[in-house]
Amino acid sequence: KERFYKFLKDSEWELVTTPCVFEVRSYFPIPEAMKKPEKLLSEMGLIRPISTPDWDNIGKTYSDMIQDIVLYNDSLIIDGISRKYYSVKPRVEIYIRYMESFDSDFNRKKIEKQLKKGNELI
Repeated sequence: KERFYKFLKDSEWELVTTPCVFEVRSYFPIPEAMKKPEKLLSEMGLIRPISTPDWDNIGKTYSDMIQDIVLYNDSLIIDGISRKYYSVKPRVEIYIRYMESFDSDFNRKKIEKQLKKGNELI
């Protein structure tokens, strides 16, 4: 969470406050025990990890990490995807596709009320 804050603090990033699709792609180190052809297939995304951490724990960890910094609240996530891969370059990639406006007055008013309440606490 701290890294996201440091990265975005001097930017013109605006907090996402509309419904969104959240995708996290986790790239794990290729196991040394794999044969060379398997390593190549792994890097190509054709052999995928079936180990811990579980896909849902990955998604929850990273959605919590960006909450209040990138995304107002993880309750805005209407679709979540967590994908696991192997790579010679271990990393995590996060993709957020968000609506430019709300899909209904009901949802807009609900979030505006939460935002107003949050600002009163500051």
